[in-house]
Amino acid sequence: METEILTIENKTGDVFMDHTFSAQVFPIQKCIAQLNEKINELQKENVRLKRMYDDLSLDHRVLKKIILKRIS
Repeated sequence: METEILTIENKTGDVFMDHTFSAQVFPIQKCIAQLNEKINELQKENVRLKRMYDDLSLDHRVLKKIILKRIS
């Protein structure tokens, strides 16, 4: 089998459609899936932390108002 040389005329999609790679040789699909899972976990954690910050910020503002009322 002759090796195909990627030229300017070839599109990347054409090269990948012409050639198949085994999971051992081309593990990018597995890496992408793992990265997507990690991104989803981090996005959920980010939402949780933002809510926690909002709650604490609200508590801080309320307590600050109470303290300022008692002082004046």
